[in-house]
Amino acid sequence: MADSYYGFSLSASGTTNGSAYYYISITQNSGEYDGAAITLYPTSSSPSYFNYRSTSVQWQAPPARISGGLTVVTGGNNIIGVLGASPALNVSLTVICYGAGNTFGSVTLPAGETEVPFNFSVNSSESLEAGGGDFLAKNAPKPEAE
Repeated sequence: MADSYYGFSLSASGTTNGSAYYYISITQNSGEYDGAAITLYPTSSSPSYFNYRSTSVQWQAPPARISGGLTVVTGGNNIIGVLGASPALNVSLTVICYGAGNTFGSVTLPAGETEVPFNFSVNSSESLEAGGGDFLAKNAPKPEAE
């Protein structure tokens, strides 16, 4: 089976009230990240950290509004992984999995929880155009200074 591209949109339901470590990891053999863009609008001055690997996107940030987009490439029919934050957030964090004109599912990390697994059943006939670049441009545009 040929590799297909899918998009993840990431959004927080509000502004976090503390510094936290975040991660979106994909189980080995269910896909790899091909691109990622995370936008932070911090409410305090504090160091931030971002780490991108083939199966994990991680960042540490001060209190902030958060959004982002990621592209996943897989030859399989499921994208399996986990969404987490530590310590638990005061707002919910949601990831939605997209194909071309289709939503394959979503997962929400509720406020007060630290981790939630996901398993998105995907279909290569409804995957994104090669590379998913248009998805990132639309769902994770470079922010303008506020």
